[in-house]
Amino acid sequence: MMKLDARLLCVVVALFGVLCCQSVSSVEEVPDTYAGVEVDVTLDPAGMLGAEGKDEAFKSALGDMTVERSNPGEALEFSVTLSKGDAPASFWHDIPAIAQGSLEEEGPLVVNFVPEIQRGQIGKLEIIKDIDGNPVKFDRKDVKDSEGEVLYERPRYVAYGASPFIYGAIPQTWENSLAPDPITNITGDNDPIDALDIGSVVPGVGAAYEAKVLGTLGLIDDEETDWKVI
Repeated sequence: MMKLDARLLCVVVALFGVLCCQSVSSVEEVPDTYAGVEVDVTLDPAGMLGAEGKDEAFKSALGDMTVERSNPGEALEFSVTLSKGDAPASFWHDIPAIAQGSLEEEGPLVVNFVPEIQRGQIGKLEIIKDIDGNPVKFDRKDVKDSEGEVLYERPRYVAYGASPFIYGAIPQTWENSLAPDPITNITGDNDPIDALDIGSVVPGVGAAYEAKVLGTLGLIDDEETDWKVI
């Protein structure tokens, strides 16, 4: 595991403490505010996304693939998808984990990073594993009555304030849920490995780009290993 500067680790731990998630009562649409935080699914805060969904402020990891965003005003219908030519592509399977040439050069490891939650936002967006193409969509929560019957689905939001960093995942990675992690000795959460970008520029959701690895933080969440790459 890479060593992390003690000061940076303290900051990351403090920031990560605000990211517990819970549901809100919105059923179909994104609310104007949640817990006093304005909800915005603009997806292009700096106005830098080109026609192919690539962000000009970053070194793109998309190659010849194109990002498409649909229904930004409707939480349950909102979706960010990836395509290559006329064929669908996957954020999880079709973008390499390691940036091109990174392993051949001296210096820090550079990975490809898929941004899911923008800094300053509270929508719990993530790569969806069980949908073809693995789009980025809102995580959902079943609302049940007192007898346990499902009434409806609702989107999930970060409960304790806006995200203080850009939250996303590293493609073509997987937290092994079938065997104990060699460091934590606890099985993984069956998801792509999470990553946190503490840079100052906010990318568009799904606009995958190259990011330098500073270190890692190993967490245990609901008795599962959940690594965070910083």
